[in-house]
Amino acid sequence: MLHLTQQLLHRYAQGERDFKRLDLSQAGLRGADLHEINLSGADLSGLRLCEAVLYRAVLVGTTLWEANLRQANLQQANLCRANLRQANLWRAHLSRADLSSARLSGAILCCADLSYSRLEGSHLQGADLQQANLSHADLGNANLRQAHLRGADLSYARLTGADLHQADLTGADLQGSLLRGAHLTPETQIAEKWRQVWQIVNQDREVQHLVGKDLAGANLHGVYLHSAQLDRATLTATDFSGAILHTTSLQGADLRQARLLQVDLEGSDLRGANLAHADLRGANLRGCHLEGADLTGSDLRGADLGQAILRGTTLDTQTQLDGKSRQVWRILNRPRTLWSLPQANLADVYLRRAYLRQANLAGADLRASDLREADLEEANLSQTDLRGTNLRGANLSGAQLKGSLFDEYTIL
Repeated sequence: MLHLTQQLLHRYAQGERDFKRLDLSQAGLRGADLHEINLSGADLSGLRLCEAVLYRAVLVGTTLWEANLRQANLQQANLCRANLRQANLWRAHLSRADLSSARLSGAILCCADLSYSRLEGSHLQGADLQQANLSHADLGNANLRQAHLRGADLSYARLTGADLHQADLTGADLQGSLLRGAHLTPETQIAEKWRQVWQIVNQDREVQHLVGKDLAGANLHGVYLHSAQLDRATLTATDFSGAILHTTSLQGADLRQARLLQVDLEGSDLRGANLAHADLRGANLRGCHLEGADLTGSDLRGADLGQAILRGTTLDTQTQLDGKSRQVWRILNRPRTLWSLPQANLADVYLRRAYLRQANLAGADLRASDLREADLEEANLSQTDLRGTNLRGANLSGAQLKGSLFDEYTIL
């Protein structure tokens, strides 16, 4: 066998890369440089490849049963459908490797680097993955029954359809991981926080009372939590993109750096919520209560803030907000006389109890805006569009209304 090993290395050194169907059972190649070698279909059962370099090796359907690959470099290797049952891959480097449909039952993968690897449909039943790095790995439909994942890094991993029956995920990092469709049982050992996240994404219509819950870093993309209660919840860096959260209560919630792209929050209560540096691009914030909310550094480009209550909201120069909404915020939070806003677009905004005494609003568009109890004494409202505007209780003493437009929906 030593002769065969030397012959293999010699042939490889001469530039040969294809060793399909080669029987290297029990051969020893510790530390060998076999990068980009093609050993697809070969029987390498029991092969000793400790610390070997198999970078980008092609091992499709290769049998590596009980092979010793401790600390081997298998980065970007193609191990699709390979048989690695009971193989020793302790501290092996498998970043971006393709292990889809591979058989890894009982394999030792503790402390291995499997970040960004493909493990769809792989068989990992009873595998030892303690302290393994599975960050951004694709484990869709993988068999992880009774797998040991204590302390594993599963951040941003895809676990859709993965079988986690009786798996041990004690201390595992599941930040940003996709748990929709994953299969858990009461015997699955997992932190209560992540079991709660799993329940939300898989039984979301039944989970509504989440007051004070810690869901920081969870992937809640596209969840349906209509009218849920999330007051004072910790949602730092949580991904709610595309979620349905309208009329949800989020009073005092911590949403710093949360991802809220295209989220539907219409009519939600965000009073006192911390949204500093949150990504709210394209979000529906119509009618949201944002009194006391912190929007410093947040991105609201393309967000719908129609009728949103911005009184007492904290903004800064880094807050990315359209000019119309920023003007509404100024009016509500920096009251003064003699506002000069001729032909301003202030349609469909919340300006209840706004102080606009002696303001110049000539030709402004105030259609469908809420100006109840606003102080418009001696304001210039000539040629102003007030169709559908609610002016109930507004002070219009001395206001100029020549040429203003009204309709049957204007409330005076």
